[in-house]
Amino acid sequence: MGWRMKSRTEAYFDQEYPPEICGPDPLDALRAISGTNQLEKMRAMMDEATYVIPDMVTSGTITQFFSLPNGGKTLFVIRSLIDAIREGRVKGRDVFYINEDDQFRGFLSKSEIADKYGFVMVSSARSDDEAIRDAASVLKTILGAAHSDNVQGKVFVFDTLKKFTDLMNKEQLKTFFKALRVITGRGGTVILLGHANKHLVDGKLIFEGMGDIKADIDVQYAIYGLSERTDSNQVIKFVNEKDRGDVVMERTMQYTKTQGCTYEELLFSLSVADDSEVARLEQEARRAAIYKTFEGEVPYILEAIQPGDEVLMTEFVAEFMRLTTHEKTDAALNVRGRNQLRLAVEALVGYDLTMSRGNKGAKVLSRSGSLADKYRQKDGE
Repeated sequence: MGWRMKSRTEAYFDQEYPPEICGPDPLDALRAISGTNQLEKMRAMMDEATYVIPDMVTSGTITQFFSLPNGGKTLFVIRSLIDAIREGRVKGRDVFYINEDDQFRGFLSKSEIADKYGFVMVSSARSDDEAIRDAASVLKTILGAAHSDNVQGKVFVFDTLKKFTDLMNKEQLKTFFKALRVITGRGGTVILLGHANKHLVDGKLIFEGMGDIKADIDVQYAIYGLSERTDSNQVIKFVNEKDRGDVVMERTMQYTKTQGCTYEELLFSLSVADDSEVARLEQEARRAAIYKTFEGEVPYILEAIQPGDEVLMTEFVAEFMRLTTHEKTDAALNVRGRNQLRLAVEALVGYDLTMSRGNKGAKVLSRSGSLADKYRQKDGE
């Protein structure tokens, strides 16, 4: 076997340390910081643990809410913190909202609300302290408080996450979340607000940044908008993407957005959404997603199958092939082939189409939901 340079790990473990350097037992340092020596303190912290946001954010955890821009996350978190203060679950002076994402008018409006309800609204851009000039220095200040055991019962909101670390840099994320764990380990609570990527994947929102983020937090919620942005009644749905502890899997809220309303009016219009309204909006959202996915096929299908029409799937596809081959109509040419047409038809079933089985299992399409007798499958067949 030829000569090989030892790795750094091998070289490290090959070193010999004399007793005077090692001391009586080097492992005493680990025994000293053992959890068994901190049981009383940790039990006291657990006794004081509470929901900062009922059924969603527990004290001493890292929770992330993410959505598309203007998705309602800031509105929800600020209103929830005000409720927590008013109900005595947290003290106003112990809530620190680090606002690194607002323009001046927005920051002023939220600062007025913070002043009214007694919590702290911070932006490094508005700091007169030379030691606090950016988001990193704000985090350093909080971390210093954690090392001094001054974050017990405190709540820190980081808005938005990308202002505090490079979301695509693994080493920066590691350092950032290490700091957050020091804060939560000393009894603080961290709420992170983040953005979702612009494009959905299989109808799901994907948070902005590396997968390490999800691995390093305790709880994560995606926020879906169920209404049109121009609607006065805005409905948002929270879907749990990661849970650690007793938290809800879904929650749907609504708020009223009218021209000229103040941010405080917007905050206090927030309430739990009506179940029937949620069901209707979710169905409309699914239909809209189908229309977008099959934007070339849907117009052709809804033009070809009018209300009251009933047609065999085989005849429908055959007619499409004839139109694309011979007449070459614009509507037919926008369809991306026979397979996409079939997929679009199946996606529209339950929304704009009804599909049933006729004689010998033939698929029958209808806009009305009723089928002609000649296509009905007889009992026993």
